[in-house]
Amino acid sequence: MIEKTVPPEYHSLFDVLMCALDQASVGKGKERHARGQAFEDQRMQTISQLLNTDKGMAYQAAKKLFEGMEFIDPARKEHELLGVIVYVAGIIVYNRESGVRHDGSKDDNTANQHVPEANDQFDSLRARKSRSGDRRRC
Repeated sequence: MIEKTVPPEYHSLFDVLMCALDQASVGKGKERHARGQAFEDQRMQTISQLLNTDKGMAYQAAKKLFEGMEFIDPARKEHELLGVIVYVAGIIVYNRESGVRHDGSKDDNTANQHVPEANDQFDSLRARKSRSGDRRRC
């Protein structure tokens, strides 16, 4: 298990990232998209693999960003913008899984590697955050 201490000056960022994770992994996100599958095996990933591009997820992130910025209601705006974070994370996961390096070239040695014990890592981060006394807003 990997533990990560979140510096106090980054608690607000941590809170937002954990809200995005909750949106994707709990409730409607889990029911509509996960179907019991790991994030890297969900439709956003498998369709991108079939098409051999992350452009569909980029489109979805951009669409959600523009739509989210039009909402007046702060809760609806936040919900939509958290979805943007999930799609951008999906792009990163797709590129890592596809073995794309930071410079855009392919690295065949990293293709299809998964981060071990991801749930344990996030649970550990959440536990540290909750022990710090800060409460997430999502």
